[in-house]
Amino acid sequence: MMSKNDQSIEALRQILLQDDLTKLQKLEDDLFDLRQTITDKESLIASLDPIIAELLERKIAGSKDEMAETLAPIMGEAIKRQVAEAKDDVIDALYPVIGKVIRKSVAESMKKFVDSVNQRIEEALRSRLFKKRVQSKLTGIPERELILKDALPFKIEQIFLIHKESGLLISHVSSEASDVKIDEELISGMLTAIRDFVAEAFQNEKDQDLDAIQYGGNKILLEMGYHCYLAIVVSGFPPADFHDDVRKLGRRIHNRFFQFLRNFNGEMTRSGEITTCLKRFYEKYNSRLLQKAPVKSKPYLIYVLIFFVLLAIAVFVVRKIPVYLSGRKLQHSIESKIASIPDLSSEDIKCRISNGWLTVSGFVPSVRHISLVDSVAREIPEINGFHNRLIVGDEPAFAAEVIRQIKQRMSGSTALRDLTPRFIIEHDQIIIEGSAPDLQAKREIGFIASEIPGIRFIVNNLEIHDEKQFSLEEIRTMVQQHIVSFQVNDATIAESETEKLDAVLKCVQNLSDIKLIVKGYSDNSSTPDYNLNLSRQRAQVAADYLMRRNYPSHQIIVEYFGAANPLASNDTEQGRAKNRRVEFDVLKER
Repeated sequence: MMSKNDQSIEALRQILLQDDLTKLQKLEDDLFDLRQTITDKESLIASLDPIIAELLERKIAGSKDEMAETLAPIMGEAIKRQVAEAKDDVIDALYPVIGKVIRKSVAESMKKFVDSVNQRIEEALRSRLFKKRVQSKLTGIPERELILKDALPFKIEQIFLIHKESGLLISHVSSEASDVKIDEELISGMLTAIRDFVAEAFQNEKDQDLDAIQYGGNKILLEMGYHCYLAIVVSGFPPADFHDDVRKLGRRIHNRFFQFLRNFNGEMTRSGEITTCLKRFYEKYNSRLLQKAPVKSKPYLIYVLIFFVLLAIAVFVVRKIPVYLSGRKLQHSIESKIASIPDLSSEDIKCRISNGWLTVSGFVPSVRHISLVDSVAREIPEINGFHNRLIVGDEPAFAAEVIRQIKQRMSGSTALRDLTPRFIIEHDQIIIEGSAPDLQAKREIGFIASEIPGIRFIVNNLEIHDEKQFSLEEIRTMVQQHIVSFQVNDATIAESETEKLDAVLKCVQNLSDIKLIVKGYSDNSSTPDYNLNLSRQRAQVAADYLMRRNYPSHQIIVEYFGAANPLASNDTEQGRAKNRRVEFDVLKER
């Protein structure tokens, strides 16, 4: 039995702990309700739904760019998959809306174009019909063509030179006074995509290629080359000789820059020279718009001049025809004698006579045949001299044999055996490309190539590689002095700034134990989030430029700081221009 003291203590305990026991019981009830909510999935979702919805709303409102960057790939892929899996449904859904818009737009555009053409032709017919008839009689150009030239004056709007395989823009020419800003790289990519689509869609027409694209009143003329193609945007009625001139321009660019175009990888080392050629062509035709047709005040004088020119041509032809026929007869006689040599095909031999000298080139089966051709040619009394350009074997076999002999002789030299130059053989010419450790090695490789039988011309393009080793601090000093600047609110590298990136690349391109740090910055002219994102874009575009030039991506570290660490005060435009930049640093790879 409990004593009175114990009963008193228990009563006192009940009085003192009553509030705590009540709170403990409430806590146990709340814990039981919480367990029930967690166990019941529907109750848990109902509880969390308002919280998650409010959290997502705040996140979207505060970080729209990040949310768009995160969700764009997922939503884009989902849309692509939906379109791929239900193309017919998508077309059926869009056709009632898009079909009407397209029909209406095409009808309105065609009506405006036809009205414009009719108006111009009526003006030309009303004001200058008689003059055009006279001009047509004098020049021989059809009257309708002269009228169309006045009604639809011809002009070159843009000229693009685009790499055929990659779709990269090599050069672009347009009017400097134009207010229209275009993305040349985007246009070159779209033109290449259209050309590839047509080639794929009509792949049975193997000998055909897309040659023109009509866009409203303008036309894009495409001239295909071996390594690249021209896209010329024109308006109006082109002259009769325009297409021939475009083909000549394409051939001229190929003949002059074929090596640059064949090895084109996005580097614009000779694009300035190509742009000069395109500008001359552009100015040749557009300058005609500013020139008035000369007044033919003395047509009889022109007729007299034409008569004397024709007379001079007739005298020249009369004097040269016997010489030409004699030369052809002599060449035919020589070819017959050479064809009579056993085991020798006349199709593989080319004879050319110039100023009394005979040049024989081609491929023969053996060295003995070279001697036989030499003996036959020297017995011909009508020629003054003889050049023997014959080579043993066919061209691919000859090129392989030349490269084999060069590498065999290089392997015998300790200084040359580890080098890997590239040899390009075109008939009797060899082009050597790559790098050499010093001038002596470059000369030795060229001398080895000159001793190979059948090689008569050597182009030694080996670059001398400087093997000097720099310390980490020296490399850091070299790269830190190159700072790439940017325009306001822009992350595009100007062409004038690429030289700085090339200089940085030259400092670190052969150092496998070095990591290059690319740091992006901005001025303080916008919000901190915008400045930080812009500095990230600037650093990334500089890193991408280096990677496109084969600098390893794992050796690049991209960092961005927004408006932090300014080089100058942001209170002036000059100071802000210095702060819109990308800097470089290096560290030793562990």
